[in-house]
Amino acid sequence: EADPHLGALIPCNVCIAVLDGLTTIIAVDPERLLSLADNPELEHVAHEVHRRLQRVVDTVAAEC
Repeated sequence: EADPHLGALIPCNVCIAVLDGLTTIIAVDPERLLSLADNPELEHVAHEVHRRLQRVVDTVAAEC
């Protein structure tokens, strides 16, 4: 709602790959990504998305 033109930036792209026998998780930082919009109303949204994404990455890492 804060900026409907950001729909293309919202998906948090995540790549999971096995490199040299190690599982690697690479994810776009939503806080950095949404900072491109230069809209202070999005800061709390970006922070919450970052927190949730980090929790998922940490959970997956603990399982590997």
